[in-house]
Amino acid sequence: MSTVVSAPVRVLADEVQSAPGGIGGQVAVFADGALVECASVGTSAPDQPMAAETLHNVWCGTKPIFHTAALHGLWRAGRGDTALSELLPPKVRPQISEAVGQISPRDLVSHRVGICDPHVMEAMHTPIAERTDLVLRRLNQAEIGAPAGTYAPSKLLELALEETLGVDAADYVEKWCQERLDFADEIRFNIPPTELSSVAPRIGPYALTHYHQTSYSYHDRVPSVACEDRVAVGGFVTMRALAEFYSVLTSASSLDTDFRTWLLDATPVQVYDDSIGRPTHYLSGFQTEVAGRTPDVAFLGLPGLTGASFGFAFPDHRVSGAFMVNQFFQSPDDIDFFRARMVRAIEAEHIQ
Repeated sequence: MSTVVSAPVRVLADEVQSAPGGIGGQVAVFADGALVECASVGTSAPDQPMAAETLHNVWCGTKPIFHTAALHGLWRAGRGDTALSELLPPKVRPQISEAVGQISPRDLVSHRVGICDPHVMEAMHTPIAERTDLVLRRLNQAEIGAPAGTYAPSKLLELALEETLGVDAADYVEKWCQERLDFADEIRFNIPPTELSSVAPRIGPYALTHYHQTSYSYHDRVPSVACEDRVAVGGFVTMRALAEFYSVLTSASSLDTDFRTWLLDATPVQVYDDSIGRPTHYLSGFQTEVAGRTPDVAFLGLPGLTGASFGFAFPDHRVSGAFMVNQFFQSPDDIDFFRARMVRAIEAEHIQ
């Protein structure tokens, strides 16, 4: 890898240096299936430098990994275009609306039907045994054209995967990643309480700045929040692992060629996304645009909570990237500015 400071690293360093308080960040880029940039700047905690192997809580930023793995499994089973009414557990089927029951798993994570979503933090602090019921209570309001949330579709996909293939969703996704990614061990959906003490030193605090007058850190949360139901809520990852996942989407070498075509050749759906508070386009669980960037090159990606992390790919150019800073953003405009600036820098550096 080059020792010259690249444009993406300069953007990351600028963000870290200009933020209030001591923060840090990571950026990684894959081109033609190889890691070509991997940089860490600043701190992951007071007096603790950020490192490439530091895990970051990206929340929804890991959902594309789960969505892609789950859709791949259902597609291989010949069920990728099957109506959800045939895939969900029998006790769930009577509780979904007709609109939800008629769509396929791919349409579900493309938000073709808007589901009145429980906020992710409500889900996180609801006991694991009650989360399916939490989602089901909202499903009778689901309809085409309604605002889309992000937790309920992921939870329904998890239920469909487990019912159809007879697997544990988290175990299935972990195996899927291990078969395809060199950095698979740096993707963690489930962290059992027995592992928290050994894993915690590798997890940087999610925020070192104040968010709504509260200093928020992963280490301040109770163990139950971190250890269960992670595939539907989100997970922990390094940026080189997240960028490597997106690199898989730029080539059929790690995927069935026909599956990649099926996954990415659908028509994007425009919805009002409750998680970001504005309209956007979704395709198979990915957003296809970045606010503040001209969509002149095909693009797929998804941010983590509050915009502090982002993974993406330029599927036609075999380039993917991921970046994060361990702070909350207070303003949507600040989120858009940082995200678009970084994506443009990586595009300019690596796409001729």
